[in-house]
Amino acid sequence: MGWTIFILIVLCGLSNAIMDISSEDRFKIDWWNKNQSWQNKHTYNICGMILPTVLWTRLTRWLLKNPLVFLTDGWHLAQFVFHTSWQLIVALLLSRRLLNEHPLELNEPNDFIYGFIIYFILVKLNFSLVFQTIYGLLKGVK
Repeated sequence: MGWTIFILIVLCGLSNAIMDISSEDRFKIDWWNKNQSWQNKHTYNICGMILPTVLWTRLTRWLLKNPLVFLTDGWHLAQFVFHTSWQLIVALLLSRRLLNEHPLELNEPNDFIYGFIIYFILVKLNFSLVFQTIYGLLKGVK
């Protein structure tokens, strides 16, 4: 587990650096340049490919602006990798703690995996809920 956490920490640092460089207009490719690529989610541009007009639905618009926004540009992809990496670290550590505190109750090999998946989903949902709530409240403040 130590190597897994180390690799996830490296991914956190790498993706955070990419986000910063992208915000500073240092990338020559528009998809990686945050100040230009943010418009991709409004033009149905996924990984550099424009979706056909037939697929421009209300659902597609919602998906690209919310759960699939990481497909629209490099900054959001790096942000997705950053947040997913630290959330995986937290879920791994919580699962390991659960295993250490209740060794007799967790006899099945899948118990660790189930605990990890549940913790990962809970961490991701809690972070998203807090972020969306605070962002929504502060967005209206001028």
